Amino acid sequence: MRFNEPVVQPLIRETMKTLSKAAVPRALAQEAHARQARLSARHSLSILCLLAAAVVLVYGCGTDPGSINTGSDGNVGGINPLPGSTFIYEVTFAVMDSGPSLGALQFDAEFLGRSAGFIGIGPGVDCESLVPEALVAFNNRSGKLRVGFIQVSGIVRPSPLASCRFASPESVDVDDFEVRVLDASDIESRELDLIPDVRVAKVQLLE
Repeated sequence: MRFNEPVVQPLIRETMKTLSKAAVPRALAQEAHARQARLSARHSLSILCLLAAAVVLVYGCGTDPGSINTGSDGNVGGINPLPGSTFIYEVTFAVMDSGPSLGALQFDAEFLGRSAGFIGIGPGVDCESLVPEALVAFNNRSGKLRVGFIQVSGIVRPSPLASCRFASPESVDVDDFEVRVLDASDIESRELDLIPDVRVAKVQLLE
């Protein structure tokens, strides 16, 4: 069948006029914004999952009971302590020096004594981030704590990073911990020339 050109052409022109009205571009723009928001949300979740997965895969999510520093009651080093058996502390980590804001940071923390440990096993360790809007993962394995941050707008230096619950039958202070930075980069993902000074800044006995 052949179309009658004098009839088809006016229909085409009328259709083009309809498409040029503001309602169509506005609807398309709204759909584009909604799609961009969905993609952004999925992208942020993917970054968090990748970070958590990387920490778990590199360091493991289980625990080796034979290598955890436990007391005679076996209730520290990753297991909730019995009431009255230990002291509970809040250990605060911080980056202490000045310098470029950090886009990514990963470090290990280890207690230098015995018969003590961070409360909670693997990614269930009792820690919380002190960096606003950061993607963070914690992992406690064999008494050693690994922490990883991603903050696209940058972690300001100096500033607190995280706090964790720690159980010990004896008194504990900041010098009883060793912190080793594994990775640090700026907000442009460039490695830093100088390793940030990350350490335990405060140990507070909880009532």
